[in-house]
Amino acid sequence: MNNNHNPIARIIENLQYRWSQATRKNPDYKLICWSIKPEEATLFSGFYKLESSSYGSLPEFFIVLLTPFEKLENYSGQLISDWIEMWLQDETVKETKSFWDTDSYRRKVSSGIDPDIVLLSMLADFQKKFCEEKQDLVLGLLPRSITNFDEYNYWLIKLAEKLPDRVKLSLTDHLDKGYLIKCCHFFKEKSITIECRDLNLQQVIRQMATSGDSNDPGINFRKCLFEMADGVVAKKEKQVIAWGEKAILIGQKSGLKSLLATAYLVYAGFLLQLKKEKTDELLNKGILIAKSAYKTGDPESTGILLQLYGYKSAYQSICGSKTKACHWMLKQAQLAVENKMGIYAISTCRMSARLAKRAWENDIYIESLRLGYHAGGELSDEELRTSEITILAYYYAKELRSENQIEEANEIDKRMKTVFGNDWSETVPSFSDKHGQTMPDIKETIKNLNINS
Repeated sequence: MNNNHNPIARIIENLQYRWSQATRKNPDYKLICWSIKPEEATLFSGFYKLESSSYGSLPEFFIVLLTPFEKLENYSGQLISDWIEMWLQDETVKETKSFWDTDSYRRKVSSGIDPDIVLLSMLADFQKKFCEEKQDLVLGLLPRSITNFDEYNYWLIKLAEKLPDRVKLSLTDHLDKGYLIKCCHFFKEKSITIECRDLNLQQVIRQMATSGDSNDPGINFRKCLFEMADGVVAKKEKQVIAWGEKAILIGQKSGLKSLLATAYLVYAGFLLQLKKEKTDELLNKGILIAKSAYKTGDPESTGILLQLYGYKSAYQSICGSKTKACHWMLKQAQLAVENKMGIYAISTCRMSARLAKRAWENDIYIESLRLGYHAGGELSDEELRTSEITILAYYYAKELRSENQIEEANEIDKRMKTVFGNDWSETVPSFSDKHGQTMPDIKETIKNLNINS
């Protein structure tokens, strides 16, 4: 593969080289841990995906799962379920008509056999059936979220101690945080840690995003974004404003409402980090333009309008207006539900309910709970398990019971027991226990924008 002109591919090649060198020096390892910058997690997701495909260059056979770690006692069961689902949906498996008796593992878990034992059995069976002679199977774990690192370390140690022959674990940790240090130290010479301090992913992305025709509005727009970001980091308000005005001008000249609304959104988002009053004026203009684009069916306008509502709510919260903040968050939640955005709609409704609870806005609170719970109606059980549906379901059922709507409340309890088990309500947090941050992350906003113009 010729990757001379692809800087991302060159980084992946570098990771492959580091893996080869490290495992060659310590072939008896049980687990290997990449120590990375949080913002580079998507790069490692790409590395894992490549190596688990037919295009991978490493000799190992990779299976990669993104299952969130929520509770110690059911993580192995969640991994089993996600692995089986991934197997059943894999296009290569369908094309080659490969057979693996996944139903037997489902039955074992259902019959009460310890999921840890079932998972170890699956790993051993898969390695024997699908790996070549003397080929290692690597289970790569890149959880979307981890609720308790002590419990996650404990689970990893317990699993790694009993790994079958020729089966390894691959993990990722945050550089300089050492969340998985207990696990790595436990195995001493049987573990490998690879520190990644010099990948320079952000620099590569910037170079790629701003290279090309200097007359291309998309390239010039992206340059504005990077310059505004630099201005925020350096706390140079004038730099942010200068490049923000240039971004708006580019949006106006393009004639594209979505690009212009995006300019207002990102400009306002950066000023929000500096807590400047001009933010509100920019948000209002952006909302008017995005709503106009949304009414004409512009496919990109939905995401832009959602984020504008989110920033509007954050701005009102910063200004101390709790009522206005929860009003705008409810608008964001309603738009997400209207567009059937599933897990995102549930998460937005949870934030709306939290803000309303703090603002003593009971009508908005109940409406947010109702919207959020019903937003999960079209999701599968697997999708619901990765969502925040339990907190909405618990408090919505509580409100229904207070209004003597017992039958509907019981239906909620029945549905949650089916998905999460009979004890689902015992671990539901209060709205003050979790998710304290309401200000949107400007980096996430930019990453989620589709700026092709």
